[in-house]
Amino acid sequence: MRSAVVPLLAVVAVSLLLTRSVGQSTQRVPVDPTPQGIHFGPGGVPSGYMILGDSETAPAGYTYTGLTVSTGPMEERWTVASPMLEGRRELAAAVMNGEILAIGGFGAGGHLASVEAYSPSQNSWSPRSPMPTPRSQLSAVAVGQKIYAIGGFNGAFLGTVEEYDPSADLWISKTPMPTPRRLHSMVVLNGKILVIGGHNGAALTTVEEYDPATDSWTTKGSLPAPNSEGAAVLLNGIVYMTGGDNGFQPNHSTMAYNPSAATWSTLPGPSIYDHGAVVIGGAVYIFGGNTGGGTTSATIQFGPDLATWSDQLPMPTPRQELAAVAFAGRAYALGGRGGTAAPTAVEVFEPAARPLYVHRRN
Repeated sequence: MRSAVVPLLAVVAVSLLLTRSVGQSTQRVPVDPTPQGIHFGPGGVPSGYMILGDSETAPAGYTYTGLTVSTGPMEERWTVASPMLEGRRELAAAVMNGEILAIGGFGAGGHLASVEAYSPSQNSWSPRSPMPTPRSQLSAVAVGQKIYAIGGFNGAFLGTVEEYDPSADLWISKTPMPTPRRLHSMVVLNGKILVIGGHNGAALTTVEEYDPATDSWTTKGSLPAPNSEGAAVLLNGIVYMTGGDNGFQPNHSTMAYNPSAATWSTLPGPSIYDHGAVVIGGAVYIFGGNTGGGTTSATIQFGPDLATWSDQLPMPTPRQELAAVAFAGRAYALGGRGGTAAPTAVEVFEPAARPLYVHRRN
C-alpha cells in the first residue's frame, strides 16, 4: 500500500483548529473546515502521530482510525469565472507564472492576433502584446519561461512558430514548422514540443518535434491513423491523443505514444472532437466538443487504463472549439462556440477530492 507519510496535523493546519479535552485524551477538531475544503469522518481526530494513506489498510506499525480527510470538494463542481475581454473560438491557451493566457483564435474581427492573461487569484483579465501573426486553429504550450504558439490558419495553412516572453511582453518569430497545419495538438516532452496530427487539406498522421533550445525541427514516427481536432495530454510519460477525427468523422479512439519505444498504439476512445483535454490529479478529463451529432457540454473522465471512460458533471455552457488548461488542481475551459455566452465564457472544473485515510501509530 502507498501511504503518504504526512503528519495529519500538518495537513489540517490549513484550517483553523481548536484543542479541547475529551475524556483522558486531547483531540484537535476544525472550527469550520468547509471553506478550506477539509472534511472529517465521524468521531473526531484522535491524538498521537498519524499518517495519511490511500486505503483503509494501514501499514505496519499503524492502525486505521476509521477517519478520512480530503483537501477538496466532496463532489465535483463547475463555477463561472470572469469572462474574457474578447470573444474567441479556435483559440490556444497556456499557463505561465500563475496566469492563464488566451492566445489568438477567431472572433468578431476574424482571425485574431490578440492575447489576454487571466489571474485566478484576482479573477480578472488584462491584455498582453498581440502575436505578430493573426491566426486561429493554432496550439500553444509553455516550455521553461517562454510560450510557443505554433501553426494555425488565417486563410492559409501555417507553419508559423512565435515565441512569447512574458517578462518582456514580447513576441519573436522562430524557425517555421516543416509541415504547415491547423487543428493539431501539442505536448511538451523532455523539454521539446511534440506537434501531433492536424489538417492541411486532409487529416494528417504527421508528427514533428520542435527543440526550443536549438530552434530546430525533427520528424518523428507517424500516428497510426489520420487525426485532426483531437486533444493530447501527457500522463506518466505517455502521450495520449484523445478523440479527434479523420476528416470531420470521429475516430472513436485514443492514440498512445510511448517515447521510450518510439511507437504508437490505439486504444478505444469516445466519439468526440473539437474538445479540450487536461490532466488533474493523475486523471485525464475532456470537456465539450462535438460528438458527430452536435455540440456537447460533456465532461468525460478516463479510467486508469485510458481505454474506458465515464461521464462526469457537464459544463454549464455547451461548446466546441474551446481551449482547456489545468492550473492548481482545476481545469479552466475558455471560449469556443455553441452556447450564447461561449465566445467569452470561462468556466472552472474542480474534481471531487479523493479520500485519504487516517492511520494512527500503534
